[in-house]
Amino acid sequence: MLYETNCDCSFITELWLSSDLSSGLLDPRSLYSVLHKDRSNARGGSVCALVQNAGLLIINIDTDPVYSDLELICLDVVNVKPSLRLFITYKPPNCDSIAVI
Repeated sequence: MLYETNCDCSFITELWLSSDLSSGLLDPRSLYSVLHKDRSNARGGSVCALVQNAGLLIINIDTDPVYSDLELICLDVVNVKPSLRLFITYKPPNCDSIAVI
């Protein structure tokens, strides 16, 4: 389905990835830059960004450790005007109920 939609970007939550899985499993043709943040302390969750390599130039931005309980990806798209900063996030159920994103 990824290759049939011809999307520049796809953002996914609740992917249930783990660090044991290669990004190549999500994009076997290597047409996309694949960024994902996995849930480290339990099963489930995770967020993922797939950005097409042919056209968009992205930079993965490190986030402050204060947000380490969140599944959070921050990226800049730098070859568009104006440049874009995108956040893909998911607040896991075990996160503090007053957590601020």
